[in-house]
Amino acid sequence: MTIKSIRRIFMISCFFNVPLSILLIYQFVWSLFKLGNNSYTIISLAELFLYISSNIILAVIMKNLHLEEEQLLGMYQKGEKLNDLIIKNTPSGLIILSNKGIIEYLNPAIIKILGSDEALGQNILDIDSIKNNFIYRNIVSALAGKSSVMFGLNYVTNITKENRVFNTYIDAVVNENKVSKVIIHIHDVTKEVELKNEIESTFLSTIEALAESIDAKDTYTGRHSSNVLKYTSKMCEVLEIDDKHKENIKIAATIHDIGKIGITDSILKKPDKLTNEEYEIMKDHPVIGSSIVGKIHGYKKISNIIKYHHERWDGRGYPEGIKEDEIPLGAQIIAIADAFDAMTSNRVYRKSLGYERAVQILIEEKGRQFNSELVELFIDVLQSSGEELLEIG
Repeated sequence: MTIKSIRRIFMISCFFNVPLSILLIYQFVWSLFKLGNNSYTIISLAELFLYISSNIILAVIMKNLHLEEEQLLGMYQKGEKLNDLIIKNTPSGLIILSNKGIIEYLNPAIIKILGSDEALGQNILDIDSIKNNFIYRNIVSALAGKSSVMFGLNYVTNITKENRVFNTYIDAVVNENKVSKVIIHIHDVTKEVELKNEIESTFLSTIEALAESIDAKDTYTGRHSSNVLKYTSKMCEVLEIDDKHKENIKIAATIHDIGKIGITDSILKKPDKLTNEEYEIMKDHPVIGSSIVGKIHGYKKISNIIKYHHERWDGRGYPEGIKEDEIPLGAQIIAIADAFDAMTSNRVYRKSLGYERAVQILIEEKGRQFNSELVELFIDVLQSSGEELLEIG
């Protein structure tokens, strides 16, 4: 009930109650002095009393309703002001769409991102920059009632032409099984992404330096880690796997021999062929490396690749003797790159086997030591890359 409604009821009540009150008073006085009938007088007095009492109670109730209405209105207005203050000052962009996709509201943050409020009143699905972006299908889904979240959405601002990175939340507001509004929240995470990239770059530089120190420790392997990384990177370029998976494989390739830190120099730098006992000790390096890398947050998958890069396709490898697709894809790739570089590099106990012989051995070991499909892919990569990879060894 609004204040206007209360006032309207009060005025109508007064309009009818004032003449009725005069009539009841006249009836009481007339019965008292003219009729002299005490019973009738008492009844008239009771009617007058009840009438006045009921009106007093009604007035009190209406007054309380009015006060409650004022309090609720005050709370509502304060809430509206607070919501408006939050929406206008939040650093996150906010777009409100009708159930037809018409842009009904843009907060100051999103106007700053877009460069203007010209889009207000337009259908968001008709805007070219939306049509050509994969956010389009998410908005269509939201208009059908399905909310979604997108992380790392790239956008070039109209004013500064800077590339920004957004996390985007598209919420469908559903009332009575129908979409009434769609709210798009856009949070700028560019600085966070830049910081993350900087940290990762620093970390990768540290890893590369560590890999070089490993190669320097084992003087007979030269730039083995660098070579394995180059072969592995070429393989990743042609594999249909996501970028994060590729990055994990390349990091693992860079430090696949990090466990050699735990192998004594007398074994690592031995100029002759290793004895059986020494070879068993050398076989510990994948587990040692996996243990080291596994302690780094978010590097569990990388540590597994390192751990299993000496497993064989037929299950006769080490350290656990797993086989076929039980072996992580990254470990399968690195196993081929690792073996090929070892065969084509000069070692103190033997000279390079040469490109042709190394390729022949890879072919012979298809389905035994290596994944047949990956061997074929590796050979294709070698042939298509020409001198670029042949000069590595």
